[in-house]
Amino acid sequence: MHADAIRHIVKYLKGTRDKGILFHPNMDKSLEVYVDADFSGNWCKETAEHDPGTAKSRSGYGITLHGCPLIWHSKLQTQVALSITEAEYIALSQSMRDAIPIINIMKELKERGFNKSVTVLRIHCNAFEDNSRVLELANAQR
Repeated sequence: MHADAIRHIVKYLKGTRDKGILFHPNMDKSLEVYVDADFSGNWCKETAEHDPGTAKSRSGYGITLHGCPLIWHSKLQTQVALSITEAEYIALSQSMRDAIPIINIMKELKERGFNKSVTVLRIHCNAFEDNSRVLELANAQR
């Protein structure tokens, strides 16, 4: 069964070796973070009593620089969220834990004179979140 699966994968890879995604940098864009969460998406009434992990939400985010992807992430949250707002806020928090070090590296590179080809290096981050209550909470934390 595993050998058949491997053969199938190899055939697929051989047949699609000329396919791919091309990204063209857009210097008008800076660091962007796209965030979403699935509130208790794995919850199952039949197994919830024996497996409380089914109540966990899934976080997902992607971080791009100049329109080109740097990081993508999708995994179950480590704690159980009690509302969609809480699940989305946890996802936003997780994404910022990856975005802030990138911003700090970009600032340090700018201070040390790297990237002379770009006349104006803007260092900021746009976070895209689809839950208005989470945006209100995040803006209140500034």
